[in-house]
Order: sequence, then structure tokens, then C-alpha cells
Amino acid sequence: MLLKTFYFCFLGTCCTYAWALGGRDERLGVLIVLGATVFSLDPVLGGVDWSRHDVDLAIVDILTFLAAATLALFSTRFWPLWMAGFCCVGAAVNIAVAMSPGLAPKAYAYAEGFWAYPAIAAIAIGAFGRRQASMRTLPHRPKTVD
Repeated sequence: MLLKTFYFCFLGTCCTYAWALGGRDERLGVLIVLGATVFSLDPVLGGVDWSRHDVDLAIVDILTFLAAATLALFSTRFWPLWMAGFCCVGAAVNIAVAMSPGLAPKAYAYAEGFWAYPAIAAIAIGAFGRRQASMRTLPHRPKTVD
């Protein structure tokens, strides 16, 4: 229960920060992770049997990776590449579990959720970088003719 509480606090803080200070790409990243969280709630709250591969979570992870990779392909920012990479590892965990059903249930449970944290952090870091870049840029001042 403590991990779920921490996750939702982390998610809420990072997403609020990125939505408030970020641009279009950061907001799309927020929508991706919020969508992944919403679609993961039913399997997780319904009780996942971590001793076997969960197809519903695998589908959510793969779709999240595809959305993040699409964002990275069309973005001019660098952080979506990191987000897509973390989502790729999260999706790869499902492939590893499907290929090795004897994997320890706790390892599967922790690996399934672990990669969401750096993916969410990448969005917040991207919003921070955008904010820093906009603060360094001086406003354009037209030249006056004497």
C-alpha cells in the first residue's frame, strides 16, 4: 500500500509540474503516463497474480511504449527519447516474463512498476529544462531608429 501511495504522490507532483510549466510535448507525455496509469488500475487493483504473466499489463506497457516512441519521433525535445527508453524496458519485462514463466513473482511485480518512475521523472525534467531555456531567452526588442 505504501508503494501505491508513493507512486500516486510522485505521479501527481510530476504531472502537475509538467502540465503547469511544460509545453505541448510535456503535456502529451503527461497524458501518456496518466492513460497508462488509468488502464493499469483495473488489473493492479483487481489483484494481479504475479506468479504468471499478465497479458492486460503487457498490452498497456506495449501501447505506452508505442505512444512514447511516437512522441519521441515527432518531438524536437530530447527528454521523450529517455521516456521512450524507460517505457521500452518496462515493456521488455513483460517479454522476459512471458519467455521465463519461472521468474520470481516479487521480481516481476517490482520490475513491472519500477520503470514508470524514471519515465515520469523524464517528463518533469523536460518541463524544468523548458522552463530554464525560456528564462535564459531575452525578449525580442525592436531596434529604434534615431
